[in-house]
Amino acid sequence: MTNIRTVLLLPLVSFALIVAPFANAQDDATKILGKMRQVDILNLILPVLMTPEQIQKLLLPIERARKAVKDIEKAELVEMKKIEGKLDLAIKEAKEKSLVPSSEVQKDIVKLLTTFSLVRSLMEAEQNEAVLKVVEESLDEGQIKSATNSLTFSGSGGVKLSDRAKLGRWVRAVLLDPVAYDLLIELSRKK
Repeated sequence: MTNIRTVLLLPLVSFALIVAPFANAQDDATKILGKMRQVDILNLILPVLMTPEQIQKLLLPIERARKAVKDIEKAELVEMKKIEGKLDLAIKEAKEKSLVPSSEVQKDIVKLLTTFSLVRSLMEAEQNEAVLKVVEESLDEGQIKSATNSLTFSGSGGVKLSDRAKLGRWVRAVLLDPVAYDLLIELSRKK
């Protein structure tokens, strides 16, 4: 009986020993990529020379933006769950009967994703504008110019962007980046 257990356990232990380093490597890679993103965000925040007080003024509208994202994610999940049964059935029939998922299911998916995209775009524009206003009220002219010029953007079709549009893109790309929030909290506590 012990030999049978050994024979059964040995492949499992071997598998765990083989898989564990890959899982750890992936976790380590994710951590390092997160640190790389922090460096990138700090490289775009620090040259603006915001004071802790200025950063504290930005935290509330950023918190509201983050909450709006979470609220939308919850609402999207509710809508996704409504079509999950259709998706499960389409997948099952495709695997078991080689039936191509129906155009109705495909249309439901496209309609849902299109709605998600539109709602997110409107929310992002609204939240971006709210944070942008606080940036304009809180930062001085030099800080705004530094933020405006820190990223290279071109408008669609080669159209030159206004300084406010560039600042809005900086807000979206830097201040509203999920990694930025914790960094901003730490910077706001700096003496």
